[in-house]
Amino acid sequence: VVVAEEDGIQSATIVVTNTFSVGSVAVHKVLDGLGADDARDKTFTVRLECVYDADGVDTKVMWKGKPYLDIDLNKANDFGAEVTGILLGSECAVVEETKTGGAVKIDLGESVLINQDVQETPIITVTNTFDPLAKTGTSPVLPAAIALVLLAGGALFMRKPRKTGRHA
Repeated sequence: VVVAEEDGIQSATIVVTNTFSVGSVAVHKVLDGLGADDARDKTFTVRLECVYDADGVDTKVMWKGKPYLDIDLNKANDFGAEVTGILLGSECAVVEETKTGGAVKIDLGESVLINQDVQETPIITVTNTFDPLAKTGTSPVLPAAIALVLLAGGALFMRKPRKTGRHA
């Protein structure tokens, strides 16, 4: 506070600085299923949203003018990223995956609270499950049916003919 007097009039200048405590969240990708190895060279993009309470109103954290942050996860970043500078008390969640890499199932994980009482950075784990048969569009029923027909045909072919009295 600075108080000045000029011509018998006192004026005061007050400088107020708002300081906000911030934390971070980590987002990790898990590749699962029989086709997971084929997806390790792909880039997956997930969308993170965080919401905080501003005087009783749910308010979205903004990143470069957008209420979400798209995060690329790939082999180069070991399928993980840490987002810093998030207001403490915010709740963060991965709300969608914009690049799925051909996964047949996606689990976006649980939302987390950015809290100063937590010693470790909260982690959201997004799991993509891959099925190599789904990638080719082949149903497992067709190969099983073909195998059954071939086995039955082979059994008939390999069957010894019965001896009858005329050929004995």
